[in-house]
Amino acid sequence: MKIGFDFDKVIVDYPPIVPASFINFCYRYGVVPLGRNSTGFSYRIPGALEQKLRLLTHFQLLRPPIKKNIDVIKKINDSSNHKLYLVSGRFSFLRKRTDLLLESYKLKGYFEKIYFNFDDEQPHKFKERTIRSEKIKIFVDDDIDLIEYLAKKLPHVSFFWVTTSGKSETRNITPVANLSIFYNKYLKNYGK
Repeated sequence: MKIGFDFDKVIVDYPPIVPASFINFCYRYGVVPLGRNSTGFSYRIPGALEQKLRLLTHFQLLRPPIKKNIDVIKKINDSSNHKLYLVSGRFSFLRKRTDLLLESYKLKGYFEKIYFNFDDEQPHKFKERTIRSEKIKIFVDDDIDLIEYLAKKLPHVSFFWVTTSGKSETRNITPVANLSIFYNKYLKNYGK
């Protein structure tokens, strides 16, 4: 089976001193919100100044690996015939920092294919297209707005939302606190 994973907050963490809610808000609306897009769900591509600010938070020291989750990815890769995919909405200005993180944390060998949004599409559209083209059956992400969008567009895919406190009413979205729970409670018995 093909399983996709997001990168940030699933494999690598946010900077330890910055609240996740602030980072999520900035990712969606910008460091200085200039108004929300009233035409529907979208992410704002940061301007030059914001790109420089965000680059400062993407050094290896500020993006530690989530070791428990990486251990589960290794376990899935080593002990099953599942094909794993890394699918992230990261924009092109983070390409060099992203490559350094992948190399530093030795992640490339665990994934059949790695997809980053380096053509700067809307992240939800990029992920939808990638999940469709690769025929991914399970996808793990931390962004509930994005997952809800994908769950409606891809009802045949099982989505797992990494959260410590959330609930979802959507049939094909399952909240999990970490990848250990995802693996032990859901993946081990998937399809049995």
